[in-house]
Amino acid sequence: MSEEVQPITDGAALKSIGGTFSTFRISLCEIIFYNDQT
Repeated sequence: MSEEVQPITDGAALKSIGGTFSTFRISLCEIIFYNDQT
């Protein structure tokens, strides 16, 4: 039972981390682009 639940949790955690990283990367690009413009 635990073995079946763990991979699902790990996958969700990875997706959450990946989503956070993507958002952070986009924010960083926007900041760099904004600084480039001014």
